[in-house]
Amino acid sequence: MKTSGTTAGDKTIPVTPEAFASHRKGGWDALPLAAAKVGGRHLLEGSMLFLGGCTSLSPIGAHGLVGDLSGLAARRLPPGLRGRYSPGLDVSSIPDWETRLAAAARRVAGQDLRLISGMPSWLLILFDEVSRLRPDLTDRWPNLAVLIHGGVAFAPYRPRFDERLGRRLECIEVYPASEGFVAVQTEAAGGLTLMLDYGIFYEFVPVEDIGLTRPRRHTVADVELDRSYAIVLTTPAGLWSYVVGDTVRFTARDPLRLVITGRVRHFVNAFGENVIVEEVERAMVAACDANGAEVAEFTVAPRYPSATDPRGGHDWIVEFHRPPRDAQRFARSLDTALAALNADYRIKRTGDVGMTAPRVLVV
Repeated sequence: MKTSGTTAGDKTIPVTPEAFASHRKGGWDALPLAAAKVGGRHLLEGSMLFLGGCTSLSPIGAHGLVGDLSGLAARRLPPGLRGRYSPGLDVSSIPDWETRLAAAARRVAGQDLRLISGMPSWLLILFDEVSRLRPDLTDRWPNLAVLIHGGVAFAPYRPRFDERLGRRLECIEVYPASEGFVAVQTEAAGGLTLMLDYGIFYEFVPVEDIGLTRPRRHTVADVELDRSYAIVLTTPAGLWSYVVGDTVRFTARDPLRLVITGRVRHFVNAFGENVIVEEVERAMVAACDANGAEVAEFTVAPRYPSATDPRGGHDWIVEFHRPPRDAQRFARSLDTALAALNADYRIKRTGDVGMTAPRVLVV
């Protein structure tokens, strides 16, 4: 399957039937937790939206196929969920993101949704598309009760969800890394329970040891609470001591519960764009070359959606040695260069569907 990692950029990783079974366990564990919050009958009497990647497969190599993890999982839903799965395989198989999103909006606008699942930024974009068809979302899905989310921090998005839907949904956080389904929120108080029965062997490297020739490698038996670790997986897909790139901190021991504290490397991933430091630096170099500018210092940070800016985007704060003649042209150069380097960013920026154009703030 293909994945856009925040540590090493786009990559392809192996997947096996055993790995699919592992990911399926994560989904099955999340659904009963949702049912426990709102009632199993309530969930099963309507549709469940899983907004993920494309379900189509592409050839790779002589005998292989490649696709998005979430799309691959949707193709293998158990019989009891297939009839309730929204937007349906006919829509989720559309390769173009914007076309698929528009078709999904038309589909769900007329459905009785009971549960939604996906990356928060993607779901907000879908809400905008549905609003064009049915302006008032507050009474569009009266039986919608549960959100299963993961991929990015939800806290910055919660006010927008509450505003758009007119109420607060029950929420369950999941940690479905492409390399393996790691954890599920099982307690209302928060924190993700590390799942030890998914066929994954876990190791945890203290963050201060990253890059050392012989880093310390702890198992679940000897991790310490309130200490940051890089998570390392050996999986049924054939990955061996694979550094996922996330850093975690354990908050409880029995059962082991954790929070995701960041990444081994710096990144910007507020909207699922998965932009890593190398890509940011290369985009800045390209923009300077195209505009005859020289930079002293710079940083880039997300600008989260708000009532006045429903998409959000990136703010670049730049100190120039030699400023460009046209700051807006410089911003367009940054945008173009980053889109050429990062497929996820390019998808989010196409037609302003997931992010607005970057802003350059000169200091």
